[in-house]
Amino acid sequence: NEGTTTVSEAFETANVAAEVVIGADEILEGLPRNTPYTQGSPDRAWDTDTFAASYIANTLLATFLEQLPEGSPKDLVLDFSGDVAQGASRLQALKARAVNLAPAGLLRARGFCTSSPSGLALTGVEVQLGPAGYTRFNSSSPAEQWSLAKQALLSLGMFIQECFHTAMHLFGGTVLAAAQRALPFDSLAHGAFEP
Repeated sequence: NEGTTTVSEAFETANVAAEVVIGADEILEGLPRNTPYTQGSPDRAWDTDTFAASYIANTLLATFLEQLPEGSPKDLVLDFSGDVAQGASRLQALKARAVNLAPAGLLRARGFCTSSPSGLALTGVEVQLGPAGYTRFNSSSPAEQWSLAKQALLSLGMFIQECFHTAMHLFGGTVLAAAQRALPFDSLAHGAFEP
């Protein structure tokens, strides 16, 4: 029968639920788990160059990548300096506005990437450590410095993503409110536009 759960499906669901509960117990008891992209995991996969490049390539941050003017077409920069270049696109100007909204505790940074058929590779990060300018870090830098540089870049990236995420909700709410106000209150369509 359509819509009926079989015994095997119910058993499978129960097993998944049990794994989730067991996983929650492990977390609460401080036991190690096989969660490679969770900060603090034993293998530190979240701290790898692969994770950083994947995060940039598979999120909204990819839309902010720009080609380096002096590099090859495969050399890209993710510029979170807050500066707007002459002739920059509207999206890049909005990104710069979001960067300038960030609290001072989030360091300004630029991520340098190379694009290849196998994907994006993070090759370097410049971090603004003071008024003097930017300091460049890469995989040849001391491990702690390289790790912190990637974290500075991705922390600011997450802030910018949240700015755009919030803006999308505000825009959607405004559009729904405008559509709702345009319809008679007692119409059936008015109720369809509930936020």
